[in-house]
Amino acid sequence: MLPPSPPVMTLRLAVIGVPPFADALLARCRAAGYASILLHPDDVVAGSPEFARILGRDVILDCHHGTDKRDALGHLASVLSENTLLLTSALPASVTLAAARARHPQRIVGFSVIPPLQDGDLVEVARGLHTSERAFDQAVAFWRSLGLEPVEVGDGPGLVRGRVLACLVNEAIGALAEGVASARDIDAAMKLGANYPRGPLAWGEYLGVDVIYAIMQGLYEEWREDRYRPHPLLRRLALARRSPFDLEASARSAAPTSANKRAPISDENAQANLARRLIS
Repeated sequence: MLPPSPPVMTLRLAVIGVPPFADALLARCRAAGYASILLHPDDVVAGSPEFARILGRDVILDCHHGTDKRDALGHLASVLSENTLLLTSALPASVTLAAARARHPQRIVGFSVIPPLQDGDLVEVARGLHTSERAFDQAVAFWRSLGLEPVEVGDGPGLVRGRVLACLVNEAIGALAEGVASARDIDAAMKLGANYPRGPLAWGEYLGVDVIYAIMQGLYEEWREDRYRPHPLLRRLALARRSPFDLEASARSAAPTSANKRAPISDENAQANLARRLIS
């Protein structure tokens, strides 16, 4: 593995997003010697006092993963120079769709990373239909300067890893809702039985259930196939900003106590019953 390419100039960067994605990228940018700032997605809306801080930046790393990706990116791009390189996470939408309302769409390049990020880790890079060759080459050089390994993939919601992970999490949440097993047992089965480093529900919790929902929603809008339809429980967890593991605590607290219980009830059954009530 070659060492990271040194910055050819001092770039001024802005990273937009929330943990774990934004924090991981900010750390890589600062380690590479770039003058970098972190902004919350709420900071880049009209009227925000922080909005002016993105002006004059050479590179913007957009990690906004909301289902309103196209509108958010269009607003962001409306104030940027045509020379600004805009790298946008293609998890919730294809690069082409995300850039549909943006000024200078030729300067927009899609990417996908899965934190945490270490030297030599993979970053998927995708072109939209309007992405220029120059912008794409600049994006590849930038990612290499962070010590990451860019690989070009086709445009589409989630790109490769995000798409596969989101589908896996969505299926696991379906199994949870149907009472197949508890959240912890589903993850244990996949970790011990399939040698996964992290269970699918733990992945959903780590990356954010709202991010998983945005990917699945993007895939369903793109393909209109039932296999990409977000499970109703996934949608409700995303809207409530809750973790699948929260259902275990809720199920235990909802289980009958020794003073008033009518029949024995397992934690798994209580959790499944709660999940069914949430999606009914």
